[in-house]
Amino acid sequence: MKNPLFAARLLATLTYCVLIKVCVVPVHATLANRWSFNNTAGNAPVGTTMTDSVGSTVATVRGNGSTFTGTGLTIPGGTLGNQTAAAIAGYVDLPNGIMSSKNNLSIEIWASPLNSLANARMFDFGRVASAGSGGGAAGEIIDTATAPGTQTPLDAIYVNFCVTTIANQRMKAWNNGVAQTVVDTALATTAGTMYHYLFTFEDGVGTYPTTGGRMSWYRNGVLAATADVNFRLRDIEDVNNWLGRSQFSADNLANATYSEFRLYDHVLTSAEVTANIAAGPDSIVAPPQPVVAPTPNHLWTFTEQASSSVASGKTFTDSIGGKVMTLRGNGGTLSGTAVVLPGSTTGNAG
Repeated sequence: MKNPLFAARLLATLTYCVLIKVCVVPVHATLANRWSFNNTAGNAPVGTTMTDSVGSTVATVRGNGSTFTGTGLTIPGGTLGNQTAAAIAGYVDLPNGIMSSKNNLSIEIWASPLNSLANARMFDFGRVASAGSGGGAAGEIIDTATAPGTQTPLDAIYVNFCVTTIANQRMKAWNNGVAQTVVDTALATTAGTMYHYLFTFEDGVGTYPTTGGRMSWYRNGVLAATADVNFRLRDIEDVNNWLGRSQFSADNLANATYSEFRLYDHVLTSAEVTANIAAGPDSIVAPPQPVVAPTPNHLWTFTEQASSSVASGKTFTDSIGGKVMTLRGNGGTLSGTAVVLPGSTTGNAG
């Protein structure tokens, strides 16, 4: 550097800023819900409950024919949604409101699709357009001895395992009975293979920063599809929060094995996703420890009354170690918050 006085001026400014600035370490949001379907191998009859190991909420097996493998829950498929309680195939019913209560969201699933069933859902959260059936909340479907009849969504966010075959997937959203977005993909898929799936909703970004957000889904850490939508999660009435069942009563229920379901109230970072995939469905990766701000050995602050002329020899006392710093040369000034060095000569001045 040609001008050492300029270097000293820059150093003084940086020392002031770095040493007295309070370092605030952001606290990352935590995992909100986690269901590990690792019950003892055997039948999982209708009404079987599974308690969330994080939030202590309960998920319930609905329908018929589901089984625990010891490391997952297999739902059989084989029926449409317009069936009585005694006839409908198995699926998982998650608690109401777990999506609409969030601003930002990540849904993380380890699952193995087992068969090509048209329109089979990985998950589908929302409500139907009718008043519902079975006596629950508005738009809620509760299985009874009477089939629910023809149902379509009023609100829904979902990802399909299959559209027409196991090699076709779909992410779609409905709000107030209107389809907001649909994105189809064609990812080669092997039946019986476990994949890591991630769906995210990030509020306040994209095309609709003040009224909506961006939804995306990934498989094995690779982005499959993304879309901007003109609604927020709180706009979705999520009273049918299902794994393996659709808000459309004419759609197939899924045939798949779920090994783990996690829900976060933030969008996972790429580092978090990579770590979770590496750890697998049975392990929780501990959040990184906050970085402790370094403690200075010496601290000089230049907060004396502003002065347009400061004589050479002016001293500043270190508030930690008591050391004395001395201003040398000419033309220095005090701004009230900093010492300003003019940098108008080289170091070889007489």
